[in-house]
Amino acid sequence: MDLAQAERLHSLLHYPQNIRLVDWIYFQNTCLPSTFNPEFLVELCMSSSKLQKLWEGTKQLKNLRWMDLSYSKDLKALPDLSTATNLEELNLQGCSSLLEVPGSIGTATNLQKLNLSYCSNLVKIPSFIENATNLQELDLSGCSNLLELPSIGNATKLERLDLRNCSSLVKLPSSINATNLNEFSGASFFYWECNQSPGTKSL
Repeated sequence: MDLAQAERLHSLLHYPQNIRLVDWIYFQNTCLPSTFNPEFLVELCMSSSKLQKLWEGTKQLKNLRWMDLSYSKDLKALPDLSTATNLEELNLQGCSSLLEVPGSIGTATNLQKLNLSYCSNLVKIPSFIENATNLQELDLSGCSNLLELPSIGNATKLERLDLRNCSSLVKLPSSINATNLNEFSGASFFYWECNQSPGTKSL
């Protein structure tokens, strides 16, 4: 570990009450230290890192609004996010080793943007998405192993849905009650069983 990284880790561990933002691209460790306390953290940006996981167990994340781990290609799993109740944006674009998104993210009822594009090992999306009533953007483009989507019938604020290059996806949910949807991309899926409910925008 170089000196600059050692100094930054020291700040993370010894001054947690002052840390609202962690903006650290190319982080070289595979995990944050176990003593790291993100209780006051508002934004976590660690794109293009060597992280395989963030931490073990559950940590207090009530202030977290934005999390960006994009292009952390070794990231295999996310921690329990049940305390991240105010999370608004989660960017996991290009996390090609990620196997699943924890269902605990379902407590983030304010989630507005979810980017899982090019998470090429992702097979399914947990059912929490059905109750993501504030979700505005869902990007699943390039999820080449994604087999199916859960119902998103309650995501009535959804404005953008991207399913391009989801080559294993053969069926969309029967109900997409996205009356605000104005951008839909999904040329490479093969079949959509479309039993739309009244008021659903045609795509």
